[in-house]
Amino acid sequence: MEVELMIEWTLDDVQRLINNNVKENINLDYKASGALQKNNDKKKDEMCKDISAFANSDGGTIIYGVTEKNNLPEMIDEGFDPTEISKEWIEQVINTRIKRRIDGVRIYQIDLKPERVIYAVSIPQSKNAPHMANDNRYYKRFNFESVPMEDYEIRDVMRRNESPDLHVEFDITSHNKLNYQLENSTMKYSPKSNPIKFELSVRNHSSAPAEYALFYVFIDARIEATFPSPFKLVGNRVLNSQLTYCYVYTWSITSKLTPIWEDIKFYVECFWLEFPNVLGDYILGWEVKAPGMTYKSDSLFIRSDCEEIKFLL
Repeated sequence: MEVELMIEWTLDDVQRLINNNVKENINLDYKASGALQKNNDKKKDEMCKDISAFANSDGGTIIYGVTEKNNLPEMIDEGFDPTEISKEWIEQVINTRIKRRIDGVRIYQIDLKPERVIYAVSIPQSKNAPHMANDNRYYKRFNFESVPMEDYEIRDVMRRNESPDLHVEFDITSHNKLNYQLENSTMKYSPKSNPIKFELSVRNHSSAPAEYALFYVFIDARIEATFPSPFKLVGNRVLNSQLTYCYVYTWSITSKLTPIWEDIKFYVECFWLEFPNVLGDYILGWEVKAPGMTYKSDSLFIRSDCEEIKFLL
């Protein structure tokens, strides 16, 4: 699942990631407080390697002050003394040990208790990539790690602004309350909820417009889905051990659709989902392809308590 660059990070946000067992992924990393040490050049270089890898890849957030085990968050640790490890110190290390400078990095200080803090560092996908770490190597995110980039990957990143860079978003556009009708014939509640309206939209993070794109939407097979006619059911796929049905939509300027321009949210289509009358977490996924662009994909979970639904972080 994707953790987007947030306007602000709070202690509640971090605790929610822990409570929901949000696993590390290409956009999220947890680091114990020992990862930042003022007089340890190796730790400084490791921090810059990780931050440059996020900028060279899809962007994301590193939370310093959370322990993890098997890529799952365990707990908030003792944190930092902000007079020893400060926002300004982190920023200074990033700016002096990564070449070229990464624009848009945000460092959030999160107070734990008097004189102790943790940090969330949000890194955007860089339009000026690739960025070199202090060891003169270029890194990317791969699974849960920062790994060196191959030569062809470096060349691809250099051409980032020459190709579209599309990212898909799901939004609930109606209320999120679930209702189950009482059926007169059986005097039992319907096994499916009222339809909940979702919106599929897309943003282009590149200055290169997208004239053609294929959008794939994956819906948990336990959910009843209704899509308008532009979508076609094309098969199924297993995501996170759960069977999903795959629907595809074609975006094309030959169909009188405009190009997808940079940093504008474009509405694609609406669809409706009916949730089972069973408490659980249900998966949604997406994949997008466009000429010249490396395909993007992600998945997220929706939690139903049979009264309402909500996206899980």
